[in-house]
Amino acid sequence: MLAKIGEIARQVALIALLAAFLEMLLPEKNITRYVRLVLGLFVVVAILTPLVEGLRIGPELELAAWDLRLDQVTAAPIQQGKELARTNEEAALEIYRNRLAGQIRALVALVPEVKEEEVIVEVAGDGERLGAIRRVVITAFLAAGEKDKGGEDFASSPGDDQTGENKDAGAKVIQSRIINMITHFYGLEPGQVEVKINGK
Repeated sequence: MLAKIGEIARQVALIALLAAFLEMLLPEKNITRYVRLVLGLFVVVAILTPLVEGLRIGPELELAAWDLRLDQVTAAPIQQGKELARTNEEAALEIYRNRLAGQIRALVALVPEVKEEEVIVEVAGDGERLGAIRRVVITAFLAAGEKDKGGEDFASSPGDDQTGENKDAGAKVIQSRIINMITHFYGLEPGQVEVKINGK
């Protein structure tokens, strides 16, 4: 260690003498800044070179670093760590899925005709983009007696005078409105969002 410190001191002293000599030889003083910069870099290199050589790993250690075989004692904690990471990832995906379903429920609740909604979200797990939305299934229950924009009653009870076609047309309008809202909000394709009106 003392030999390395002595070598560093000798190199720095030599560079300092060289710097003083070059400054005396320069014809113009405005170039002095650049010479000092270059010589300062030489000083940094002179200090770091012996330190880096001391930190190098010997050939025996380099060969040992390539030997990746693990014994049973070493492999057990690594396997436990992998299982723990997998468990944490599954728990995080479940929390993400539940929060995403809550957001979508809140968006569907903004549709005035919807009284109640249920949302199931499928997200990508292993091998795909982690957390990407694969599919959304929304079941919307319409409020009884709600009117669509044309004044037609499409969520009435079965004993009303309303025809099945009007109910279906109103339900289709709400269904397409929900699909458009969710696909635009989350950047999904229409085929990824399935909407069931009154469980159908």
